[in-house]
Amino acid sequence: MTRLTFFLFAIVCLTTPASFGQSQWVHFGADGRLEYARTPKGSQVPDFSSAGYRGGGVALPNAIARVKVSPAGGPDDTPLIQAALDKVAKLVPGANGERGAVELTAGKFRLAGTLSMHVSGVVLRGAGSSGTHATVLEMVGAPHLAIEMKGEFHEQTFGGDSCRGHNPDHEAGHKAMDPLHGYGSTVS
Repeated sequence: MTRLTFFLFAIVCLTTPASFGQSQWVHFGADGRLEYARTPKGSQVPDFSSAGYRGGGVALPNAIARVKVSPAGGPDDTPLIQAALDKVAKLVPGANGERGAVELTAGKFRLAGTLSMHVSGVVLRGAGSSGTHATVLEMVGAPHLAIEMKGEFHEQTFGGDSCRGHNPDHEAGHKAMDPLHGYGSTVS
């Protein structure tokens, strides 16, 4: 009888909310949803539950590869990749806004400069992330930015139930081109 009592006690203890690692910063509310505490300056632990393309849970579109680039084997592949990005950037966007992809083949690309993506609808992707199919971008030379994204981009508003999470600051939606501040921070 003692073993059965201990077993039932263990099950009850392991299934209570306190056993799920609640903290003062993130905890379950009365409705069972996560609640996030804020610092005096308004910052909070980021809620990544809606992270990802279109708020998460949506497969990435498979943009058509318009240009394939292989490593040149020299000291710097930046100009080669940049020329491909510029070529795709000049294409007319399709109905869904995609111009196409620059696909980097497997191998090591050496970047001594910064790649610039300056229009919407251009995708830069590699062949894979491991083994013989891996595409590696090796930053060489003085420290620098790998990819800079600036210019004319289509503004999109992210909102709705799948993107809002539980942050009341995002109830009206957040524009992708708005200035970036710490998640949940207060700007004065």
